[in-house]
Formats: sequence, structure tokens, C-alpha cells
Amino acid sequence: MVKGVEHPQFKGEKRLSVKVIERKEIARTSTTSTASTASPKGIGIFGGSFDPIHFGHLRSIVEIKEQFALSHILIVPSFSPPHKKSGGIASFERRVSLIELAIKGIEGIAVSRIEKGLPTPSFTVNTLKALRSEGVITDDDMPYFIMGSDAFMEFHTWRGPIDILELSNIIVMERDKDNSGEMIREYALRHFPDQYAENRIQICSVTPISISSSLVRSCLYKGASPVFLLPQDCIKYIKDNGLYSIGKVGAFIRELQECHGQKITVLDVRGISSICDFFVISEGRSTRHVQGTSERLRERLKRHNLYPKEVEGEREGKWILMDYDDVVVHIFYEEIRGIYDLEGLWHEADIIYDER
Repeated sequence: MVKGVEHPQFKGEKRLSVKVIERKEIARTSTTSTASTASPKGIGIFGGSFDPIHFGHLRSIVEIKEQFALSHILIVPSFSPPHKKSGGIASFERRVSLIELAIKGIEGIAVSRIEKGLPTPSFTVNTLKALRSEGVITDDDMPYFIMGSDAFMEFHTWRGPIDILELSNIIVMERDKDNSGEMIREYALRHFPDQYAENRIQICSVTPISISSSLVRSCLYKGASPVFLLPQDCIKYIKDNGLYSIGKVGAFIRELQECHGQKITVLDVRGISSICDFFVISEGRSTRHVQGTSERLRERLKRHNLYPKEVEGEREGKWILMDYDDVVVHIFYEEIRGIYDLEGLWHEADIIYDER
């Protein structure tokens, strides 16, 4: 049974099993595609954080569904991604709601909540086993787990990669110029020669769309428009629910840009630092540039009623620190920044904005 918050669709009704929910959703969304063929050729499983979902995800799904003649594709958002801290992403239900809005009215595409009821962190091998045990995938189905080329190039480090290939075929999306089809093939032959020879690993070229979830979040963090990066209904939902908002930190980013601060990075250190909530890091080409940027930034932040509690290092101009209580600004002379490497020192922090 699915534990936790009930989906609005089933509010007030008897709780349903994951299997019933998944099958009802698939049947509702894939009527047209299954009617055209007596035996569905396959089911696509597209996993990820989807934080948030965007047009890059959506266009790839459509193209893969057509190229492989899949009966339907199931989007499976990760409940607790093993590579991210839970505090650094939007809640599971919020991400599911965004996916539902994004795929509304699109035939043959559905979203699954199955990872909500699984042990954490969310490993793909466990998800595939659960989809089979719950009857979402049957012996009559030919499952294809869909993944990007960047993720596939690290697939040998995943939990149970051979088990995954026993449970499902893999479709690798070739959309990154840095990971060509030839590089993907060489990697597959080196690490999974038997499975590649059996066509368990297939490469699919999709339209390269230079959109990422981190790009969408960066736009929202600094107050830029995310229009044409994700569906309008998703944008409205994000604004209505205050998602991907870092409050006054956006003002620091915008004002630093106006002051010609270079290679701005923002670290979210909430929960791992008692000093502050955010580090805003930037650099200058010379000590004079650093000093000028620091002075202009303080003046511009006064417009937002923001005043530093303390300023250090201004005389030398090699590393100026400005303490704004829950936000600490670090402006480095570019040669000094790499020596102190705050991003590396605070490697557990989420990098929520990065111009490097």
C-alpha cells in the first residue's frame, strides 16, 4: 500500500494498492497507442529527480516512444535520490504534481509514485523489482529503462547494474556532444560486453535541447523568467506554491551581477553549517576589482534594506568577507579563490547557482 499523503484524486476514497493505481493510470493514458497494435512492443521507464521536469525531458520521451514503438512510458520520480540530499530538492509530491501538469492530455505517458513506498535511498534496481512484484510490469511486457548518456557513462558504479540489465533493457539517450554514440558503445563493450551483444543496451539519438533542471532552478533563484523552459502550467504551479525560492539570496545574485562580480556560485549550507544558510561566492580579476565590487555591492544592497554585520579583508582585497547574518558573501581575488576552495571544503552543500 502507498503510505503517506493521499493523492487528491483518491482523497476520501478507500486506499488503493500501487498496482491498481499504476494500471488504472496506464490504461487511461495509453488508449490510443495500444488500440493500434494487438501486442504492445514495450514499456518505457524513465527515472530521475525531475526537479523540476522540463521540455528537455518531455521531448525526449516523445521521440523515444515513437522510435521504439513503445505502448506507453512511465515516468518514475525518485523519492530519495542516492546522489542528492533530501533537503536540496523539492518534495516528492510537489515534483509528482509538476509531472502530472506537464503530461496532462498526452497519450501513453503516465507518472508512478511507486518509489514512495520503497526503502531509501531510491535505487533503480529496487524500483524495477517493485514494478514487477506489483504487476506494473508483467512477463508479457518488454521493459526499457531510459537514461541519459552522462548517467550511463557511470552505470558500472550503480547499485546492481547487472541485475538492472536482467530486469530491463536499457535505452541510452544520445543528446550530449561530449558523449557520442561511439563513446557510449565503447563504454558498453568495456563494461557490459555480453549484454550489449544481446542488444540489451540500445542507443537512441534524440533532439539535443540545452535545458536542465539546474538551469530552470537557476533562473528561478535569480528571478529570471523560465518561460519556454517548461510548460506554463508548471510555471504557474511553481509560483503559486513558492517552489525554488531562496528569498533574498536572489537579490545578492542580481546585485553582484550588476557590480560585475565574476563566476558567482551559491552554496546552500542549511543543515550543515551553524554560521549561516547560504554562501555567495564570487571573484575579481585584481585586488582593486575585488575591492570595488565589494564596495558597490554593499551600496546596492542597502536598497533592499540589507546591511552587513561585519566586513573583513577589505584592505588587502584578496578575500573580502561580508556577513549578512543568514547570507555570507565571499569575494576573492581569482588566484586566491582556488587556494581556499570553499566549494570543495563545503562539498556536502548543494550548489544552487553556478556561473563557473
